[in-house]
Amino acid sequence: MTEDIRSAVIDSPLGKIGIVCDNRHLLKIKFVTSNRSRGIASALGKLGTRNDKGMTATTNKIIRKTVFQLNEYFKGKRKRFSLPICIERLRGTDFQKKIWRCLTRIPYGRTRTYAEVARMAGHPNACRAAGGANGKNPLPIVIPCHRVVAKNGIGGFSSGIPKKIKLLNLESRTPVKA
Repeated sequence: MTEDIRSAVIDSPLGKIGIVCDNRHLLKIKFVTSNRSRGIASALGKLGTRNDKGMTATTNKIIRKTVFQLNEYFKGKRKRFSLPICIERLRGTDFQKKIWRCLTRIPYGRTRTYAEVARMAGHPNACRAAGGANGKNPLPIVIPCHRVVAKNGIGGFSSGIPKKIKLLNLESRTPVKA
């Protein structure tokens, strides 16, 4: 049986967010930096069989649930996501998936360094590799890669440092600065 790949683009306080799912799992969340359909398709990646141009966020139950929970998160009403994700189904190496599992254990409002995440994954000398895996996370916010920081500062974020700072500030009682 082939999975039916669905996608939608929604507005958020951080700009447009693309969401991709199949019949059972959330597969990708991506900050979209272009309003053109080519830019959106590129941002969402070639995950499957068809492009759902003009699909609304209410068309698919997983997308509806994701939109609802993201909206709650951005309003400060949600600290944990309960979305259908399966890390094994996400595109990535075994090491990346191990790191992504570790990210799901970082509590709301807390941060960990790249070195701490590497240790959590059982690879204490692989903090750069942990940072690389962090940057390849296909489900930012839901798998909270924004909570990983450098030991001497903010570190990187695949969607840009300003978005990372906004996410950290959303979760923090103490504002974070660049």
